[in-house]
Amino acid sequence: MPTTPELFLADILLQPASLRRLAAADHELERLTSPPPARVLFLGMGSSRYAALSAATRLRARGIDAVAEIASAGLPQPAAPNTLAVAISASGTSRETLAALARHRGISRTALITNVPQAAAGLADAVLPLECGPEPGEISCRTFQATVALLHLLGAELCGDPAPLAALSRAADAQDRLFADRAGWVPPIADALEGAPVYAIGPDASMASVEQISLMFREGPRVVSDGCESGDWDHVDAWVSVHGGYRALFLPGTPWDDRIAHWTRERAITLVSVGRPFAAATHCVPFDRADDPAVASLVETSVGELIAYELWRRLATPRA
Repeated sequence: MPTTPELFLADILLQPASLRRLAAADHELERLTSPPPARVLFLGMGSSRYAALSAATRLRARGIDAVAEIASAGLPQPAAPNTLAVAISASGTSRETLAALARHRGISRTALITNVPQAAAGLADAVLPLECGPEPGEISCRTFQATVALLHLLGAELCGDPAPLAALSRAADAQDRLFADRAGWVPPIADALEGAPVYAIGPDASMASVEQISLMFREGPRVVSDGCESGDWDHVDAWVSVHGGYRALFLPGTPWDDRIAHWTRERAITLVSVGRPFAAATHCVPFDRADDPAVASLVETSVGELIAYELWRRLATPRA
C-alpha cells in the first residue's frame, strides 16, 4: 500500500494509545543493567539513532559513559564484555544496525529494540518490543515515540531511578488534548511555514526531537529541512537567515536562546515556539506539562509531525 498523508495522520493520532500500551508492558530491563555496564553504546540508523542521541546525553549527564553511534560507522567502537550494546531497529531489518549488533554478539551484553520481536529471536541477549503494532503510514512516528519512551525507562533503570512510567501516561494525556485542538492551530501554522524550507532548532538535550522534526518535513511533504542545536545555531545556521524568509520550529530552553531572539527580530524570521512560550516567537504551540523534560520529549515531535502532515496534504490535494 503506498504511503499517503492520511495514513501518516492515522499513525500520528494513534500515538497516545501506543504510549499507554508501552507503559503497561513488562520490559524486564533489570537483566540488562545488572551488573551495571561500564559503557552503553546505542546503535541505529535514521530516526532510531535520533532517538538515542538524547538518551545518551541524559546518561552522560548522570556520569554514565554513553554514546549513540551510527550503525554504518566505518570506525565503530569495539565490542567489550563491560559494554551494553543497544541496537535500535523498528523494522528489525535495518541491515547496518543488524551488522553492527552482530559485531557485539558473544562479547558485549546486547539488546535489540524493535517493533517486530517475533523476527528477532537469537539476534541479541534481550529483545525489547516497542508494542506499537503495524505502522501503515511507513513513516516512523509511533515507533520513534515508543523508542524515546523505552530509552527513558532503560535510562532510569541504569541510573537507579524510579521508572518514569507516570511520565508516559502524562505525555499521552497531553497529546490527547493537543490533538483534540489541532484544527485550531495546525492550519495557521502551516500557512506561516508553507512554500519554503522549514528548519528545527533546539537544545542539545533535545536533539532527538530536533532531528526527528526535521526528518518529518523531509520524509512526508519532501520539504527541505535541517536540524540545529540552539547554541550552535548562531555559529552555523544563522547564515541561512540572512536573506529573509527563514522559518523554523523552535524548542526553547537554553541560555543561548537570546541570539536566536535577536536575529528573529532583526531578520523577520518566522519562528514557531513548541511547548513553551518564547517572547520573540511569531507563533506558539503550547501543550500540557511542557516544562517536564520527559513529557516534552514524547509530545513535541508530534507538533512537527502534524504540521508536516498538513503541508503534505496540501501538496497532495489537486488545486481547483
